[in-house]
Amino acid sequence: MAGKITVLIGSPRANGNSAKIAKIIADECQAKGKEVKTFQLDKIDGLRGCRACNGCKSTRKCISKDATLPILESIAESEAIVLSTPLYFNMESGQLKLVLDRFYGFLTADFQTFLPGTQKAAIVVSCMTGEESAENCAAHLQQVCAMCGIQNVGTIAVADPDDEKKIVTSEVIARAKDIAHKL
Repeated sequence: MAGKITVLIGSPRANGNSAKIAKIIADECQAKGKEVKTFQLDKIDGLRGCRACNGCKSTRKCISKDATLPILESIAESEAIVLSTPLYFNMESGQLKLVLDRFYGFLTADFQTFLPGTQKAAIVVSCMTGEESAENCAAHLQQVCAMCGIQNVGTIAVADPDDEKKIVTSEVIARAKDIAHKL
């Protein structure tokens, strides 16, 4: 597991704000010698949410054989993850939500994690509605990670109300690089 980072880009815009910031984090991790596996979720056909079959409770992993499974396997093998999403109706994108629902497969029936408990996360949320909305979504993502024993080491929650694509400032780039060094 040492040295691997899994990046989940929940934006359908490959060049959107959240994707750009996630790429800065990923590039910095690669520069540090980490292996980075990036999933552009919008480009993956057949992503599915949790079916609540509870097969994971006896096998200690999700048993649904679909397009989401390689993502979950990559997360389980990683020392860190990056969750990146634009904000849609004050929530993460639907693409990311499908994958997050499958994090249920990382938990026992009494909600203890199967994961090693040493993994780290970076969270990136961008929106057009205001920074408070982005921060609320980021807090939700932190809770999901915490349930799975994944420690958040840094969050970037930014707003671009006029959709001017001006939020990837030198300050945001510096924050992204700092977070990458914590992964």
